[in-house]
Amino acid sequence: MGNHEVSFSKEEDEIIWCGSKNGCYLVKVGITLLERDAKVKEWESKICWNNACLLKVGAFAWLAGNKRILSGDRLKKMGFAGPFRCVLCEKAEEDVDHLLLNCEFAQKAWLFGLQRLNWMDPMAGKLCEWLESWPSLGKNSIFAAIWKILPSTVLCELWKERNQRVFDGRAENCQ
Repeated sequence: MGNHEVSFSKEEDEIIWCGSKNGCYLVKVGITLLERDAKVKEWESKICWNNACLLKVGAFAWLAGNKRILSGDRLKKMGFAGPFRCVLCEKAEEDVDHLLLNCEFAQKAWLFGLQRLNWMDPMAGKLCEWLESWPSLGKNSIFAAIWKILPSTVLCELWKERNQRVFDGRAENCQ
């Protein structure tokens, strides 16, 4: 190790904000830096953070789309004891993609909403990819508002059904 001289100053320490030239924090500058550095995916702004969606529902959709909900696969990785079978169909291991998109129960729930809006799309694969492919409707109508909130609402209701079965032992039929 080399010789390094250490010197101490009698002056008080001070906090300097590197985001501005004068070292003082300004809320406007902080927000600008956050917005510049934020990497919001298109599906997130379209499905989670739109003006028609309730914040709680949009936040859940964001968690689900980013695989951050506590589904069976995540609980298993965290060291929790199972079983981690899907409680909606009892046919597969529970993970986000299966539970919220590929499960038979989930498929019926999605079809229920989509058929009423006269739209059919293959629904298999990864939830995030399916959400990315969700089309936008540029119109300002009640139909466009329903269309905007459909994915986040169905995701949230599927999660609520899952939790109702896990914690309360109650099940609803998807008809």
